[in-house]
Amino acid sequence: MRFILYIDPALGSMIIQAVVAGFAAVGIFFISFRKRIAAWFKRKFKAKNDADITSTDKKDEGI
Repeated sequence: MRFILYIDPALGSMIIQAVVAGFAAVGIFFISFRKRIAAWFKRKFKAKNDADITSTDKKDEGI
């Protein structure tokens, strides 16, 4: 049995819109994920640098 499927213009537009929206969602997800990871590393290294600065300040003061 042979099936001939008909995709009208409205359905074609909906499929294209869904594909484009999927790509946009994936792109936004990875951009926000990258920003979260970058913020985590900045926070981690800032805390480490602040600790190093305060420890060197105490050494300089002779404490």
